[in-house]
Amino acid sequence: MLDGQRVTEAELRELFEQSRACSLILSGELEHTEQRLADLALDATSSIADLAAAVRRANELRPDLAELHELLARLEGRAREFRASWLLPGPARFALSERYAALHRRNSK
Repeated sequence: MLDGQRVTEAELRELFEQSRACSLILSGELEHTEQRLADLALDATSSIADLAAAVRRANELRPDLAELHELLARLEGRAREFRASWLLPGPARFALSERYAALHRRNSK
C-alpha cells in the first residue's frame, strides 16, 4: 500500500490490525526484556553473559519497534489519502494518485 497500490477498506483494516498486533507483541517483548535486565542487575549472582544477552536483545528490539512505528505512521497517512480519494470525483482522484506516485518516486531515490 505504501507504494501507491489501490486497496479496499477491508484490506486497510486488516493491515492495521496486523500491524498493531505486531507492535503490541514487540512492545511486550521489549518490556519483558527490560524487566529481565533490571532483575539481573539487582541479582548479585547473575552472570555477565546473561546481562549481556539481555542488553543485546533489548538493543535488537528497540530499532525494530521504532521502524514499525514509523511504518505505521506512514501507513496511517497513506490510508487517509486513500480514503480521501474515494470521496473525490474521478479527475481529482486521479490527480491525488499521480501526486502521491510522484512523491513516492522522489522519496524512493
